[in-house]
Amino acid sequence: MDFALQAHTSVYTVPASIYEETSAGSNAYLAEGKIKAVVNFTALFDVYFEKKDIHKKQKSFSISLSPEEERIIQYLREYPEATIENI
Repeated sequence: MDFALQAHTSVYTVPASIYEETSAGSNAYLAEGKIKAVVNFTALFDVYFEKKDIHKKQKSFSISLSPEEERIIQYLREYPEATIENI
């Protein structure tokens, strides 16, 4: 966890029992405000979209796809709920 903090990477955790010795480290970081808590699905959803916003700010790039890869991408755009079995 120290490495991630030194690299200025956001760190998230699910708060754990105060009675478990193995929870002491992450709970201490939470108490110090060094890491963020994910306490429910909504918070997890917010974390996901926060990261997506970070990626939007990064420089975009393009790659060349084969015709088959293009068809797969198009299918996934049309049917985002698709599974690998559908493809």
